[in-house]
Amino acid sequence: MAKAHHLIQVVVQHTDYFDRDHDGVIWPSDTYVGFRAWGWSIPLCLYATFLINFFLSYPTVPSILPDPFFRIFTQRMHKAKHGSDSMSYDNEGRFRPQNFEDFFAKYDKDGKGGLTVEELWTAWKGQAFVLDFFGWGAAFFEWLATYLLIWPEDGVLRKEDVRGVFDGSIFYKKAEQHKQKMLGVQKNKRLL
Repeated sequence: MAKAHHLIQVVVQHTDYFDRDHDGVIWPSDTYVGFRAWGWSIPLCLYATFLINFFLSYPTVPSILPDPFFRIFTQRMHKAKHGSDSMSYDNEGRFRPQNFEDFFAKYDKDGKGGLTVEELWTAWKGQAFVLDFFGWGAAFFEWLATYLLIWPEDGVLRKEDVRGVFDGSIFYKKAEQHKQKMLGVQKNKRLL
């Protein structure tokens, strides 16, 4: 996968999982299918799809008019960058590894290689820009979605797992894990 992505922005790699037909356009149905592949419930998938496509569509549209279908155009994904985040993407959609490392160094208080829920809360408050209501909400939703996706057994979001969210690689991994889990459940049902 790294070879296929070596010339594109990391923020576009982040969205590649949802662009099933790789046409550079993410329809709400693409977003929904991507979430369902992780095993998320139908109401959660509908809610997350609405939030993502509603808020990210207009900034990525290549015209002044909003898209009536709330599609996200991946080549302009960098236009949807918001404030009050970890600053790990720059305004052109490139990954900034030093900012990512600095974020974890600052908020991982005991050097365990990840963040607890309490540390995530501290990070969310610590990264908040004054009067950036949209950025606060977007950052909160992104960290909540990241936690729900990874769902660490020990309660610690590992830095490498979060890095996989930034480049999109963990999305494929989690979909495959859920698929294998469902195949195992079906196999066990047949044995009964």
